[in-house]
Amino acid sequence: MSPPQRRICVVCGRKQLEREMHRFTENEKRRMDWINAVRSTPDGRRSLLTLLKSAKRNYLCSSHFQPIDFIDLVLRPDSVPNYNDPTVLPTTVTAATGSSTVPATVSPPSLSGILPTFDLSSSFNHHSSPMAIAPSPHSSFLPPPIPLIDRSIPPCCRCCCRPEQKKEIDQDPNWSPSSATTKGSKLSEYLVISNESLLSLLRKCTSCIGGERSLNVRMEGMAVSCSGECEQCGAQFDWRSSSKLPTANVSNKERLYKVNLDITTGAIISSVGGAKLRQFLFTSGISTLSSQTFHRMKKLYIIPAVNEHFFNSQAIIIEGIRERIAKGERIHLCGDGSFDSRGYSAAWCRYFLLDAESGVALHYVLIHKSDTGSSSTMEVAALERSLNELSLMIGGTEGIASVVTDRHGSVIKMMRNKFPGIEHYFDPWHFIRNITLSLLKICKASYMTPVRFWVKPIINRCYDAIVSAQGNGELASEKFRAIPLCMQGIHKFDQDPSFKLFKECTHSPPTNPSIFIPKGGKILKRLEALIRNQMVEAPDTTERKRKEALAKKKEMWALLTRPAVPHPMDANLDWSSDEEEDEDDGIVPPILTPLVQLHSLADANLEETDEENDEE
Repeated sequence: MSPPQRRICVVCGRKQLEREMHRFTENEKRRMDWINAVRSTPDGRRSLLTLLKSAKRNYLCSSHFQPIDFIDLVLRPDSVPNYNDPTVLPTTVTAATGSSTVPATVSPPSLSGILPTFDLSSSFNHHSSPMAIAPSPHSSFLPPPIPLIDRSIPPCCRCCCRPEQKKEIDQDPNWSPSSATTKGSKLSEYLVISNESLLSLLRKCTSCIGGERSLNVRMEGMAVSCSGECEQCGAQFDWRSSSKLPTANVSNKERLYKVNLDITTGAIISSVGGAKLRQFLFTSGISTLSSQTFHRMKKLYIIPAVNEHFFNSQAIIIEGIRERIAKGERIHLCGDGSFDSRGYSAAWCRYFLLDAESGVALHYVLIHKSDTGSSSTMEVAALERSLNELSLMIGGTEGIASVVTDRHGSVIKMMRNKFPGIEHYFDPWHFIRNITLSLLKICKASYMTPVRFWVKPIINRCYDAIVSAQGNGELASEKFRAIPLCMQGIHKFDQDPSFKLFKECTHSPPTNPSIFIPKGGKILKRLEALIRNQMVEAPDTTERKRKEALAKKKEMWALLTRPAVPHPMDANLDWSSDEEEDEDDGIVPPILTPLVQLHSLADANLEETDEENDEE
């Protein structure tokens, strides 16, 4: 038989048997209350907290608690220990040598029933005292005996000593079994479990030993409800995997399970959608929601809840904006739109307006393609509508100082004509993205290899030029023009009269040998043209020019590759007839190549032949 283990008290440092100790609480709130009770100084509390964190299990003497802290040998939940050193109990006794008082240290009675002893060796000197006083039960200066606690076991938690006896349980009307605990990893709100494991757990009857239930399982979306009866004892059983939420519909057929609503909400908020959600769950072998149930829950519960929360939050934010405007401030906005699909085939556009200082969404607008007639004009119409609605909320456009959008030609025109009092700025991200794409495109040529090492520094310098200028267009322009000069190794521009605000580069010297671009070469000219086009032309202008050139190229190739005898449904026949009408109106046709003229002649002969056949 192994000897009983001894533990050290973290409060007083005394070593006792484990059955005479009590576990230090692991509850965070109660632990801080206990630490504050046994330590009065911040340093002491800090050192005790460090000591508690260094060990998994910590103990303290049961004598740090009062007898009223226990109910039938069980520690009360609201009990708090106190600091009383069980090894020191100062008392004053009168020695037999005279009227002098001799302090004596009296040990309290141990909980195992041993009589108290006195240690007077530290209070008397054997060389100076005429006699030595030894403790004796017949001494006249002994204090009255301290009554021992009339209990069979120490006042500690039963779980630390032994199980409760049936007699003790019957005598204690307040007895209740200890609460069950769950240890290990923290569980999420929902778990994925196989049906084999779940059914094997549900078949076992908990009312009898060895009984099995006959189950009736019902799948409702992602929720499982199960009822059954034990074949041995007949006990009824009813269980469901998720709780039901109350609804306004009093019908018994309305079963709104929490798991179905949470999964639908997560799919909508994360933009997964019902189709992709069903495809994923079906492929993984997990029960899913039907399309009708998904959209019904979205329409009846999720969208109204989102709208209510958004409009309530928006009302609070708008009230704060009004207070700022009333004090004379003006707000700065930034807006951007998102589409339901890429390219020029989008059907929906969602536009948001944000407060540039706080980053809070102030308003949003949802527009369909049928409202504007085409996908390309939805973003402009959404910005106009959102500005009009927001201005009505805050009391007019006078409280709006500026709006930041992407570089869109139609947006520029709309802001200039309909909102002239609002400053319009471009988002630098879109601007620099176009520069980055253009750099990556021109660097594919072999003679542009040295520029590949400069792509990242160029992008960083572009960001610095925009951010550090703080709205000063002339300063930003000079910093942009300084980028090609810096690539040539020129870092001072005080001799150039065109540089009025930016005289020299502010970056540190390069740590590695840099590859400088030769002056006046083909590389430099192409880089300067790239930066100039990005600064002067809007991206939609460049895109329109590219599309027009591509359309002309396709039209010319269609003319040159027409067959000698065209098909009656060929669209080029209409082009030929239009040209003849232009000649009748006195418009001189353009000069055509011999091959095109040959095709035109063949078309004319073909038309004359058709007219003769019609006359016959």
